[in-house]
Formats: sequence, C-alpha cells, structure tokens
Amino acid sequence: MPIQWNAEGDFAAVVDTLEPVTLYRCPHGGAGVEMLAWRFDDATDSPDDAEGAVRRRVVVWQLPLEVEGVSPQPGDVVVDGAGGCSTIRSVNRMRGATRWSCESVRATIAPEFAERFDWERPIFQETSEGPTVVGWRTVRPGLVGCFARADGLQPQDAVNPVSVTVTMVAPIDLREGDRVRRHRGGLYAVVDQMLPATAGDVYRVTAEEVGE
Repeated sequence: MPIQWNAEGDFAAVVDTLEPVTLYRCPHGGAGVEMLAWRFDDATDSPDDAEGAVRRRVVVWQLPLEVEGVSPQPGDVVVDGAGGCSTIRSVNRMRGATRWSCESVRATIAPEFAERFDWERPIFQETSEGPTVVGWRTVRPGLVGCFARADGLQPQDAVNPVSVTVTMVAPIDLREGDRVRRHRGGLYAVVDQMLPATAGDVYRVTAEEVGE
C-alpha cells in the first residue's frame, strides 16, 4: 500500500525537534509572525571585530511553507524562544514543497562584554503646552548589549561616561524620546541609531546620560 503523505501540512508531524520562533518581516522591529521551526546551528563562534565583543555564527532555519501569507525574505529576522536573533541572508524552497530553508547569520555579544539593560518609552499626555511626558514604560526588558565609549569598549567596572554607543543584536523599533536603563546603573537618552547594513550586522544606538 502506498504511503499517503500530505506534503503541504506534514512538516510538524515529521520533524520532531521543532521550536517556537517569531519571524519579523521588518529588520528593525514591527509585528512578528509566530511559527514552529527546525534549526541547524553551526557551533563555531568567531570574533567579528578587533575587540572581540561581537561574535557571529551561521544558522540554517527550516520554516513551514503552510503559514498563510508568510514567505521569508533576505533581511527578515528570526527570534528564538530564548531571544536569540538571526538575520536571513538567503532563502530556498525545499524539495517536496513542505518548507523553506533559510540561511541566516546570528550575532551575539561576547559574555565578557555583555550587560543587561531595559528599553524605556515615554508616556505622553496632551496639555495646554503641548505633549508632555507624564511617565515611562518598559517596552523591552532585559536586553543584552555592549556599552562603549568613543575611545573603545567600556570596562565593566568603569564609571558611566556621558555619551555611549550601545551595540545589540535584537531588532528595535526606535521612537522619539526612547531611553535605555542599564541594570548596573545609568540612564541614557537615545539620540541616534545605525541599522544593520547586511545580514548579521548588529544594531547600534548613540545615547547620552541623563538624570532621573
């Protein structure tokens, strides 16, 4: 008797190592699409800058073909359940038309340079003098990044400088008035950002120290 196989909907049934991920169609934020995916992770990390703060590895994701309205493209970002982000650089439709094979690049911050921070956003209220900040809300808690001064990487025990560059791997939807709060101390207003130019590039923002 021939085997009856539904090539359009059997991805989850035949692959038993699936994990939940979110596919972001916009490389710097926006709404994401949740799905189950299979990962092949290259175990080799390699330093990508002179200081060794940023590491990169190649990750191949297999995404289901049957998710309605989703066709992954280069530049899309896959975020796993642990918050790891990888940027897709090539996409192929696999034989059998059951899934997409997406080669991506994942950037991480080396542990010796990494620290936690929260991304905060102002709450505005309309007053007679125009929009006024009346409070703050945390929109991305516990992000991992590297804080650097203009003259190089910031040691973990250094005094907070007035102006910093924050390097991170998670996509951020920057809004006017956003700020970052370091868990080890320090509050910074975001004044500029640099988006990734190619797959696997990091996100960087410039921020200036402010008071509470």
